[in-house]
Amino acid sequence: MRRTLLLVGFMLTIGAVCGLTGYSMGYQSLRGITQPALNPVLNGGGDSSKRRPQQGASLLSEKEIVAKVKTKTRGAKKPTAQKPKPKPSPQESNKEESDKAKKDSKPQSFPVKTEAKGMNLEVRSLSQDEDGLVLNVALQNNSSKPVQFVYTFLDVVDDQGQALLAEAQGLPADFQANSETFYGTIKILDVSGDNIERVSLTLTDYPDQAIKLEALNIPVLE
Repeated sequence: MRRTLLLVGFMLTIGAVCGLTGYSMGYQSLRGITQPALNPVLNGGGDSSKRRPQQGASLLSEKEIVAKVKTKTRGAKKPTAQKPKPKPSPQESNKEESDKAKKDSKPQSFPVKTEAKGMNLEVRSLSQDEDGLVLNVALQNNSSKPVQFVYTFLDVVDDQGQALLAEAQGLPADFQANSETFYGTIKILDVSGDNIERVSLTLTDYPDQAIKLEALNIPVLE
């Protein structure tokens, strides 16, 4: 029993000594540090010069901060990257080139000739009548294969790209290999020659549509 009391008393003594030593060391380390009288952030009243902290670096004014930010960010904006445009398909490219040729090319002089895979088309002349315009044309197949046309697929447009109603007369639908030259007319209906400077026509074979005859910028006579 006596030994236990001695042990407890010894432990209490050591604890007290350690506590006093720690308190003394903490007190010495905090000497000279005082709490500011005013909180420069939370206290909005009074003169701003009185709200400066008593220790540490002085705070910059709002104007100085804004000026520095503007100076660093001036001219730092980068141009917005534009998404690359998708490349046009081969069909769209061919159509754009064809449309550009129709608009930009000057009217051709007669005869206007075109050829595709041995098939020849010649626009020999153009005349006007009461119903519209009449194209005198000639077709010949110089290839080693027969070619067939369906003239309902004949495409005729004016210099503004507007589709025109047209019909073929006197031209055969079937052309044998190495055929003779056939003559006929393509009549463009319900148009006034005073408003059109040139016309273009496109004719493809049937049913393969592998041959494309294009007679572009045919001049319209007054």
